[in-house]
Amino acid sequence: MITSNKKINLDLNELFQLAQKPPVYSKGTKVFWQESHIAKRVLDVHLDPYSEKASKRAETIEKEVTFIAEYLNLNDEQAVIDLGCGPGLYCEKFYNYSKNITGMDFSCNSISYAQDSAKNKNLNIKYIHNNYLDMQLQNCYDAAFVIFYDFGALLKDEMHVLLDKINNALKPGGYFVFDILTPKYYESEEVKSNWYIEVGGFWNPAAHMVLEKNFYYPEESASLYQILVVSEIGNIDVYRIYQTFFTLPTIKSLLEQHNFIVKNVFNDLSGTTFDETSKTMGIFAQKVR
Repeated sequence: MITSNKKINLDLNELFQLAQKPPVYSKGTKVFWQESHIAKRVLDVHLDPYSEKASKRAETIEKEVTFIAEYLNLNDEQAVIDLGCGPGLYCEKFYNYSKNITGMDFSCNSISYAQDSAKNKNLNIKYIHNNYLDMQLQNCYDAAFVIFYDFGALLKDEMHVLLDKINNALKPGGYFVFDILTPKYYESEEVKSNWYIEVGGFWNPAAHMVLEKNFYYPEESASLYQILVVSEIGNIDVYRIYQTFFTLPTIKSLLEQHNFIVKNVFNDLSGTTFDETSKTMGIFAQKVR
């Protein structure tokens, strides 16, 4: 039971305005992985081998790493980087194929865990605590990975920034390997419009109210999952998680703008055959200059 002798000074007009559909790609007031309480909870979810809320399941990771490594013919002569590596689940698997592995992530919790795990397992993996949108790397890697639909979660201008950053980081002929969602995925997505009150939940360690709703922007083929978190003192934090959906022509066009060519497309990164009914795509793109 939630008990409190505090009176919440809540501006209902502000809450009403924030609950409306915002302009596409407008940012929230908070970024969830930068909040210490949430970051700890996210790490726990990452490490659950049966959950697909933060990382893919352990068996899926194994299949994808095997297929990617075989497709790229990875060996110790090749340097690869996993962008948004989280706690290093993919990096540790790729280490079986190449000893020149780098992981980069913006979450201090995830990078600290990955570093400790690699040290405990005697794996010489390099981890960098950094936002990959800010990386300054030139001709360092033979392949770069962005896995678990992270590319589509970026804002539109961030996608362009990241593609330029990756192109700069790759050696000539290097590969950019990533996965994305198609419009077919949104057609099956659950419509959310919900609210609840709890103590010590995912979004806040104290008593709080959560209002969640998703919106669709057909003109951009994008969706938004918006979370409003109302604290005991009436503060409202706004978290916005976008996902852009791509067809094969639209992702090819975007990549070509940044000097990549699509070499192969699969249903996923484990090599399943792609067709027009697929909800996901695994892309193997090559730097052309």
